[in-house]
Amino acid sequence: MPWERVSSDNDMLNFMKKLIEIRKPASAIIQHGKYSLQEIKQDVVALEWKCDGQILKAIFNQSKEDYLLEKETVALASNCQELENQLVISPKGFVIFKN
Repeated sequence: MPWERVSSDNDMLNFMKKLIEIRKPASAIIQHGKYSLQEIKQDVVALEWKCDGQILKAIFNQSKEDYLLEKETVALASNCQELENQLVISPKGFVIFKN
């Protein structure tokens, strides 16, 4: 059975490519960095890794309400909208920042 070629507009494929793009350079931060977990508010969790001056941070919104935060450079997001100076993480959404 021949495999069908996946179109370039496949959302899941593009999402996985972006995730891999982040993971490769961030693997040392995750493996060797200092890890912290913080519940920002009920059902909103922040994970952060720090290593040699580099930071990788992810915020997950598992609540039923939007979560607002100050706008930063986003590496990857799901169910997230940008406003003028803020990011809105919708329910079941997340955002990953890397500097």
